[in-house]
Amino acid sequence: NVPPLFARDRKNPETVEMITSVLTDIINETPGNLILFFQSASVALQYYQHLELNIPLFLDEIGVSAQRVREEFFKIGENGGKAVLFTYLWGTLTEGVDYRDGRARCVVVIGVGYPALNDRMRAVESAYDAEFGRGWDYAIQIPTTRKVRQALGRVIRSPEDFGLRVLVDARYTPESMKTLRKYSVHNAFPEDEQREMIEVAPQRVKYAVMNFFSEISEPIETKDLQIKE
Repeated sequence: NVPPLFARDRKNPETVEMITSVLTDIINETPGNLILFFQSASVALQYYQHLELNIPLFLDEIGVSAQRVREEFFKIGENGGKAVLFTYLWGTLTEGVDYRDGRARCVVVIGVGYPALNDRMRAVESAYDAEFGRGWDYAIQIPTTRKVRQALGRVIRSPEDFGLRVLVDARYTPESMKTLRKYSVHNAFPEDEQREMIEVAPQRVKYAVMNFFSEISEPIETKDLQIKE
């Protein structure tokens, strides 16, 4: 089962192999470009180096032209090919970029992607807590969920477009509201988006992705998959 991907667990060999297996299944069964959003640039690099794939891979990294990476990635998808873009939630690719139609057919968010919980963020949390009693929600949870939703929105850009959206972390599941309490993010999504979410066990992801794309006769909607704990 995919656990909550807290910082202390990200390099656990069992967790890395589980995430690698899930991502490989998603990539293999998606007929087009994919965008993988990780919790940080370092985690994106980790999986960029770890995944063994025989298709073009692109990494959103400091010092490399993001525009050039996007253009090369887009060209492959628009020409009917497949490539994978490795990026991160607080990077430049979660907002203001149009991944319409063949530019991306699947977006995967791995982990929750909280901002760096440094002294400054803790001070902001404390200030909100003193004023409203909900410091974690206002300073951390709500901005993070907004970033996740922006990332998910990259795959669908018009009523005629279609694509698959996948959330990989136990914190996105309804059960996490009881087991993980404030660290659960399920309830931070709007109710209509919660209802769209479909829980899928890691070993069933391959078949869920395969069925989604095989059943599309007219490109009119998106689906959200949660890789459950």
